[in-house]
Amino acid sequence: MIPVIKKDEPASFEQKIREPGKLAIAELVGEKPKRKSGKRFQKKADRREDIPANAFPPYWRECIHALK
Repeated sequence: MIPVIKKDEPASFEQKIREPGKLAIAELVGEKPKRKSGKRFQKKADRREDIPANAFPPYWRECIHALK
């Protein structure tokens, strides 16, 4: 097994990745969260567990430099 050292979250993770991701997931299951701006997502599933992988927006790319 390859050892992996855990790193702290990037400072902007909550704002750039986690919050937009939670809003997108809510919209993908048909909920109407309070969104300030940005692209709205069409409903893709009835349950969060059933959202297809290709429906998730690639917000993680915002912190790709910290993952390297």
